[in-house]
Amino acid sequence: MAALHAQLDAELQTIWARNSEVQRERLRRIRLAVDSLAAGGVSASEVLQSGVTAAHKLAGSLGAFGLGTASRAAARIEHLLPKAGVADVPRLNRLIAQVGADLDRGPRPVSTTSEFEQTVSAIAASERVDLVVVDDDPVFAEAIAAWSVAFGYTTRCFLNGASALAALESIRPAAVLLDVDMPDLNGFDVLRELQTTGLASSINVVMLTGRSTSPDVLRALEYDIRGYVSKPVNMADLFARLRAMLERNTDLFIVGPAVPASGNDLLRPWRGPQS
Repeated sequence: MAALHAQLDAELQTIWARNSEVQRERLRRIRLAVDSLAAGGVSASEVLQSGVTAAHKLAGSLGAFGLGTASRAAARIEHLLPKAGVADVPRLNRLIAQVGADLDRGPRPVSTTSEFEQTVSAIAASERVDLVVVDDDPVFAEAIAAWSVAFGYTTRCFLNGASALAALESIRPAAVLLDVDMPDLNGFDVLRELQTTGLASSINVVMLTGRSTSPDVLRALEYDIRGYVSKPVNMADLFARLRAMLERNTDLFIVGPAVPASGNDLLRPWRGPQS
């Protein structure tokens, strides 16, 4: 197990080093938006939108590297920035500093908790399962692919909905982890197309997204999805629940602030068709 931890740590460090400038550029775009707000009381729309988009990408990707505090800070920036005024600048700068400090520190070592070890052991002892990851953020897609391989899954990543749909015509993964906010075809467009072509009933789709409002969850539940997970997410927990979903074939799980939960009770019966 120690070797597995070391391998995953090394892979995440490599991915981080390769993409660190991308993450810092995202933080720089947030700073520009906040500086513009501080200077004029209102940020130019394109600068503001660039900052909001950058915060969204940071919020989604940092959690995959164990930087949950920075991920939550970026999510707060994404929420505050569109309606912020001059009075909000100090708070935004504190959040920016929080994200920047974690960017300087880099990825946290993989957890050595028994939950992680039990999950890996159980998956390693079972048949390998293919996953498809659809997310337009290459940093997050690459990181979650590393986690997937460490847990014993074979994985393919797609950076847009069109290429994923084309691939799903010929491959049948056990599960698809699908983002919502993507250019051209977003996650809901992909779900609609899967339903139109009749593929939805044969593919286990789990939404893995930065969106966590109740309307987004309810909209997703109109389709044949098996789960809805809002970023940032605990990776060990995600894969434990994914394994449970695939083995039981009766559970739909929702994880995140959109749906209140008591303790660790985040599973509820799936009301869709039973096999």
